[in-house]
Formats: sequence, structure tokens, C-alpha cells
Amino acid sequence: MTVVGVAGDVRHQRLAGEAEPKVYVPVWQSARDPEQWVLRTSGDVSGVIDLARQAVADVSPAAPATDVEILEERIASSVAVPRFRTLFVIGLAAMAGVLALLGVFGVVTLSVTQRIREIGVRMALGARSGEVVRGVVGEGLGLAVAGIGLGLVAAVPATRALREFLFEIEATDPFTYASIAVAVALVSGAASYLPARRAAAVDPVKALRTE
Repeated sequence: MTVVGVAGDVRHQRLAGEAEPKVYVPVWQSARDPEQWVLRTSGDVSGVIDLARQAVADVSPAAPATDVEILEERIASSVAVPRFRTLFVIGLAAMAGVLALLGVFGVVTLSVTQRIREIGVRMALGARSGEVVRGVVGEGLGLAVAGIGLGLVAAVPATRALREFLFEIEATDPFTYASIAVAVALVSGAASYLPARRAAAVDPVKALRTE
């Protein structure tokens, strides 16, 4: 036989597991009788199915074509369960991410809001509003960086449980980690900046009277 090319890896049975070696042999060179045929069409699929059934019946009336499926539908059914599990996990992860970001925003905002009197006193003593805002935002981002570091350390071993839901991608995807880190940093920065701007606008005299 003459080798005419090398095909890419294909998982014929399931997505899980490694791809097994396969050899594609023309029908007229194969010792086995073909049990499956694949037809490619760019037109009406239902019409091609009817023509295929008729062609098989004309050649071998005693062996009609059975179990005729559309390739896209067969692939969809084979990955239906993994896809559902993956979408379910993605939904839970998205909810957890939103709740976590809301929690970070609320905690940081409350922390900065409680320092409004302190910020007012600093303004009364000569601190500039820009310096105060930068200092508060810097402290908030510092806490965010520390939290991101701890989260990454805990996330790397935890993602091992997700390997069965992933195919052709590693559980420790750098882009995912980077996206989450940037999102947490942005939320922490916004949560620090907004109340810091309000506090910097407080009348220093009122802050001193309160103290």
C-alpha cells in the first residue's frame, strides 16, 4: 500500500482519554466489509438520506440502511453530558465570581468609608486631595494584590478537580488566572477610589469639629 498522507488525531469513541492510532484504508484495499458510510453534502440533508437509502436498497435489498444519523447531531449527542456538566460548573463559577467581586467591593468601600474622618483630618493638616486619594487607592490595591496571591496559591491545587471537564486545555490556563486577577484589581481600585474621592471633598473644618 502507498501512504498518501497523515491525518490528525481523532477521538472516535469519547472525548476523555488519549487519541488512539488509526489507519484509514480505501474500501477496495480493505479486508473488512464496510459497515459505515459517510456522505458529504452541501444541500438538503434529508434529501441525501432518502437517496442513500434508495441506493443501498437498489444494490442490496436484503440489507437496508439502518441507523442513519446526521454527523452534527451525533457529535452533539456524544458530548451532551460533558457539555451540560461543564455549563453547570461554569454557571456556578460565574455566580461565585460575581458574589466574590461584590463582596470585595463592599468590604473595601466600607473600610474606606470608615476612614472619612481620618481623611478629613489629614486634609485639614495640609494633605492634598490627590495625595489622599492615591494613598487610599494604593492601600486598597495592596490588599487586592495580597488576596490575589493567596487565591492563586489556593486555586492551583483546587483546579485539579476540573480536569475531567476540560478537553484540549489545561486546568491552569494562564489567561483565566490573569483575567480574574485583573477583575479583582479593578474592582478593588474602584471600591477604594469612589469613597476616597467623597472623603477628600469633605470640609476639613467639619471633620475637625467631629473629632
